[in-house]
Amino acid sequence: MHEEHCRRVLGGDDGADAAKDQDANGEAENGGPSDADEDAKLRAAWEAKRAARELEASKNDKEDENLYEILGIGHLGFAASAKQIKKAYQKSILIHHPDKLSEEERAKAEAAQLDRSMEEPMFLKVQRAWDILSNPAKKRGYDSNFAFDDRIPSASLQFEEDEDFFEAYGPVFERNARFSNKKPVPMLGDMSTNITKVQQFYRFWTHFSSWREFSKFDEFKDGDLESAGSRYERRWMQRQNDIIRGKKKKEEIQRVRDLVERAMAVDPRLLRAKEDERQEKERKRKERIMERVAAAKAAKEAEETERKRREEEERKAKEEADKARQEKQTTKKAFKKQIRILRKCCDKAAEMLDISADELSDISHEITHLSEWFSQSSDVADCVLAFRGDLPPTDDWFDPPGKEAAQAGVDAIRRLHASAAEEKEAQEADDEEERARRLEEDQRAREAQKKEAEADPWTPDELSGLAKAIRKYPPGSRNRWVMISNYMNTLPGHTVERSPDDCLKQSKAADADLIGRKQLGTAESAFSQYRNKLASKTAGADVDADAADAGASTPAAEAPNGAADAQDEDVWTPEQQSALEAALKEFPASMDKNERWKSIAKAVPGKKKKDCVARFKELRAKVLEKRGTK
Repeated sequence: MHEEHCRRVLGGDDGADAAKDQDANGEAENGGPSDADEDAKLRAAWEAKRAARELEASKNDKEDENLYEILGIGHLGFAASAKQIKKAYQKSILIHHPDKLSEEERAKAEAAQLDRSMEEPMFLKVQRAWDILSNPAKKRGYDSNFAFDDRIPSASLQFEEDEDFFEAYGPVFERNARFSNKKPVPMLGDMSTNITKVQQFYRFWTHFSSWREFSKFDEFKDGDLESAGSRYERRWMQRQNDIIRGKKKKEEIQRVRDLVERAMAVDPRLLRAKEDERQEKERKRKERIMERVAAAKAAKEAEETERKRREEEERKAKEEADKARQEKQTTKKAFKKQIRILRKCCDKAAEMLDISADELSDISHEITHLSEWFSQSSDVADCVLAFRGDLPPTDDWFDPPGKEAAQAGVDAIRRLHASAAEEKEAQEADDEEERARRLEEDQRAREAQKKEAEADPWTPDELSGLAKAIRKYPPGSRNRWVMISNYMNTLPGHTVERSPDDCLKQSKAADADLIGRKQLGTAESAFSQYRNKLASKTAGADVDADAADAGASTPAAEAPNGAADAQDEDVWTPEQQSALEAALKEFPASMDKNERWKSIAKAVPGKKKKDCVARFKELRAKVLEKRGTK
């Protein structure tokens, strides 16, 4: 089939060629010439025919003729409308019609039709011009290459003046604008054109849409297509023409793209805009640097100011502390000096007044109480003044001037001690009353809490759910007690809303003593929980609860805070049992046996791998034993 198609393509439009093809096929079958030789002969014949047609076309030189000038509208050119072309054709055909010619001109026209070497009659030129320009497709093909300069400025072209750029590129863009599908076409402009319009101009030409087509370069012309031997041959010719046109179209697109890129590379407006943009970026960069430097400087100054302020505050605070300490020491020394003066005065007064040793001891104890109760010299100043009598004021030691002064000093000490003791007793009574009041309030609060707990007691399911929630949200979890409260309020069958405070109080109560832990559900056997879960999944597995409780570990009730004897390998607390059950679910039997029991041991606090294995075997044996008894 392929060979026959090639022969049709290369065989031209002669019917005899097809017969020769059939004879050639017969000869090839009978041992005659090969297909390759026959194809070569047909290709050579076709090339000879095409060369003859091209020679004839070059002699007539019809392609270089200006069809618009033939019709008398050369001044309009490709811009002529269909109406203008039709009107020019009607006028020209009347002028050059053979009936309007003289005998001599008519004879020349007839001779030209017979002799191709002679110039074609004007009447035929007009008719051919009309045939092409009246057909939109043919007109577009003619206009695509009519009087058009494809040249573009070189990429190495440089300009000394800005105006030289517009003189070089402006006409080129104007020439190529004729092929634009979009109207109006923006022009290059000049140096005064706004940069936005310049960018729009290059954006338009970067996506330039051209209607230009290249049927002029077709390998097979209309006559070739009409003379095709079959539709397959005609289609092949059309595909060959499409390939050529596609290549030319790509070259045209690349030519326009090169034109735009070269223009953009040397356009003084774009260059100036790029330079302005670069300078603006550089200016902003320098501004950012200066801002960072200024910010760093300001931060450093602020830090230095803050440091000085802190140092000044620390210095003042230190000075005030030193001053207060010195004042305290001075006050303390003065007070101790006053106490020593009182003791010496009492000793002198005892000699003057013949005070007994027991009475003097009582006075000494009273002075000791005053030294403990007071800390200012002014507190005992009245006593010192009473001993001084009419002596002039002095800070040094003195003897009472007489018995009256001695007795007055002793009486002043006793009065001050009595009044201070009364105030002390009153203060102690007030403190005791406040303590009693607080105890009463605490008792009332405990009673109210107890009543509240009795009003809404925690059910075993709630206590078990609380234990699970506490394990699920360990300490450090965000909004831990809110999450625990939400968990409790979503339990199936819950009837009382448990707030975060309720959950926290119940958790603290459970950690406080053994009773709290029983309320939390830890007193219930962990093995019993495991047995109940297993019984719900296995039909007919009714395990005795008492036996299961006997198999479960119970030292948790005897160990304070649920932590005593946790290191004993034979003791399993309910928390450890619950952790074992959870780990058995989390790490299935499909895992590697060694890795599984290692993971389970890590999940059970205080137990090793062998302890977990032994506990599992023990529980399994008890379950199987109970099943056997049933």
